Amino acid sequence: MPYQAVLWVRNGSGALVGYFETDSEGRFFLMLPPGPYTVEPGVPGGATGSSSPGRLRTVGVTVVEASITPLRVAIDTGIR
Repeated sequence: MPYQAVLWVRNGSGALVGYFETDSEGRFFLMLPPGPYTVEPGVPGGATGSSSPGRLRTVGVTVVEASITPLRVAIDTGIR
């Protein structure tokens, strides 16, 4: 089931390069320069990681030049 979430993006050095909110279907699109990134849960203007809603481990992804890099993120909302 899709889940709307806020995700933070960090570059290979660990610097925060931005954040985005998925749409109601859980989709997102973000243009980034090629390189390694990590994606983690967060809230705008707030902390990242375990203090955010849902449970998501940091996910690594490498963006390749001139291509679309798919990323599937699973979040455990705790709703049963």
